[in-house]
Amino acid sequence: MGAVRAAAAGSRHLILFEGVIEGSPLLRALAALLGGLAEGERAGSPEAHGGWTGDLWALAAALARQLLDPEAFGPVPGNAPARSDPGAMSPSPWHDHLVERLLADDNAFTRAAARADGPERLTPSLQAAAVHDLRALQALAALRPSDLEAALRHRGIPWPERVLAWSAGTGCVTAAGRRRPRPDLVAHLRRVLAASDDWGRSLPELAAYWRAVGAGAFGQYVAFRWGAPVADGKPGAALLPVAHPDPVRLEDLVGYEVPRRQVVENTERFVSGRPAHHLLLYGPRGTGKSATVKALGHAFASQGLRLVELPLARVHELPQLLGVVRRQPQRFVILLDDLSFEPGDPAVKELKVALEGTVEAWPVNVRLYATSNRRHVVREERDGPAFRVQDEIHEQISLADRFGVTVLFQAADQELYLRVVEGLLRQSGVRVVENGVPAGDQAAGNGPARTDPAGHMAPAGPTVDRRTLAREALQWALWNNERSPRTAAQFVQEWLGREGTPAAAAAAPSRLDTGTPGALR
Repeated sequence: MGAVRAAAAGSRHLILFEGVIEGSPLLRALAALLGGLAEGERAGSPEAHGGWTGDLWALAAALARQLLDPEAFGPVPGNAPARSDPGAMSPSPWHDHLVERLLADDNAFTRAAARADGPERLTPSLQAAAVHDLRALQALAALRPSDLEAALRHRGIPWPERVLAWSAGTGCVTAAGRRRPRPDLVAHLRRVLAASDDWGRSLPELAAYWRAVGAGAFGQYVAFRWGAPVADGKPGAALLPVAHPDPVRLEDLVGYEVPRRQVVENTERFVSGRPAHHLLLYGPRGTGKSATVKALGHAFASQGLRLVELPLARVHELPQLLGVVRRQPQRFVILLDDLSFEPGDPAVKELKVALEGTVEAWPVNVRLYATSNRRHVVREERDGPAFRVQDEIHEQISLADRFGVTVLFQAADQELYLRVVEGLLRQSGVRVVENGVPAGDQAAGNGPARTDPAGHMAPAGPTVDRRTLAREALQWALWNNERSPRTAAQFVQEWLGREGTPAAAAAAPSRLDTGTPGALR
């Protein structure tokens, strides 16, 4: 009974990390059951607390439903129980989930740790409160389901055996599919805390994690969208995490190596703390401008980069957004996608002033990457007096000049278009042959076929003749009125659906999902 008492006390007596329990339906159910057991112990016999046994049964059943049906409360990242790492021996089914919630918590200590150079820079009072909470949470994490079931039966509850102990050691982790900044550090800390007999002594290592990754949502997500949540019936604006960002990777992108290298090199300088530019990526639609920027969020997440999508309709809120992110230790790339303003749009002046025209300095940890189909972000059709037209043109050219570097993505010629088609098919495990002989990767301008998550080469996929492929791909481009990487991806998706195998479709690069172009999702 000592473990149950310690866990009950730990769940009630938190100073900083109360969000660990409050933000999790599973841990709230566990804490409620522990509270019921503690209340019953104070009441003495069931008769002295009329109706008490029925309440305990309901509390235990609520916890059991959480454990037995992880999807019952929705796929909320960090809240949904699921299988944990096979190598991590968890002492309880809720241990890993609690650790996940601990690492994701946003409180005074985690925010201070994210900004501090080391744990010694944190105030003694903050450290003492954090150590207290860590030890309290450890008592909760270490509680075994068998102890809970024994406590229920001791209180006269006819609870069946091994319902709560559904699968001891499987643990609970975040919802599947979420891209995290440093999954390696999360897995390491789960193992460290599972083996620790005093979480309080792990404070320096935890502080180092928050310093490396960030506190709260900034440490849990790689992409955000500036949106408008509604609080108390009043519209607002805030950074909204994107749980499942566009999965495109730099290695998925074929062609346009020179402009893409410009973008990557500028970003490398930015995340390393060296001077870097705002970028304007311009060129015809479908050339991979937006995909290049989205891929940066995955490529540099472990180095502290976060991607933020700012809708064009909210450009006037850019100062608010900058006020939020300038205080964070991470570095941010703000994506303005498909930049093209109507004549007289006040957003032109607002963006120009934000880039270089206010007394407030631009945050050193923020860069703006914009994409556009036009070099000077100017519409050609103009009506009205000549002087007004010239003013509008000058205004928009002046905006384009605010970007330090402009990167050109030229229209794809036939050679580049076919190279992208072949490259995407090869990534899907399709063999391209010429006169019955496999065409070399170098001739296709593409790397090797994809491997599975274990690093094994995927089984040989279907075969296609290069000439036949070129004829079909060019016919597809003719139907779609353009040759571009987007058109190539759509053709490959069509080809895999018609000629490919399920294995080839599963190995298809992420950029073949063309359902929501231009969105982080």
